[in-house]
Amino acid sequence: MPKNSFKLSAHDPRPVTLEWKGMWKNMQVGFDGQPLGVIPDAKALKAGQEFKLPDGSTLSVKLKTGFQTELQVMRDGKPLPGSGGDPASRVKVAQGVIWFVGGLTLILGVVAEVAQVRLLLELGMGWIAAGVGVVFGVLGYFVGKRSMIALGLATGLLLVDTVLTLMATTGAGRFPSGAVFVRVFLLIALFQGFGAIKALKAADARKDQADAF
Repeated sequence: MPKNSFKLSAHDPRPVTLEWKGMWKNMQVGFDGQPLGVIPDAKALKAGQEFKLPDGSTLSVKLKTGFQTELQVMRDGKPLPGSGGDPASRVKVAQGVIWFVGGLTLILGVVAEVAQVRLLLELGMGWIAAGVGVVFGVLGYFVGKRSMIALGLATGLLLVDTVLTLMATTGAGRFPSGAVFVRVFLLIALFQGFGAIKALKAADARKDQADAF
């Protein structure tokens, strides 16, 4: 039985729990060990449901579908830490995507050159690709530090790499539909990172202004 648990806020560790069966059936929503209600099925979950918390705030739970399936859990319109839509989580996902692409590119580039794998060499893998993998790794580090420039460079590199891979494979009479599908998901995660970084910086600015007064 799938189960998720999220802290109410960064400063309040009391958990909001979600437990369901199969394809989003009979989702049990609880807070701090006490039941709040039940969401019967995926249709109701996609429509979004609201529950009152003991302090009078509103907890909303909604399943967002599309290119990505995302379970959004919000308190008075603000995502709970670690839940779908949480800016900090989206930045971590973007960073993870960049490190994944960088690590894979680095490994394939080294393997292609050391083992002289013809297929990989034809796809443009080699020492240059390995160097690009290292660059991705560095950019991922700075994305974790909320750098828009690093995220932009990483996104641009992945776009260019995708185009070059398509040109190489289609030129060889192949169309990597599976690889393209995966890259689309990776790029979506990176594009979401822009809004997430912007939201985090805006929140930090508001906090600084509040502290100043």
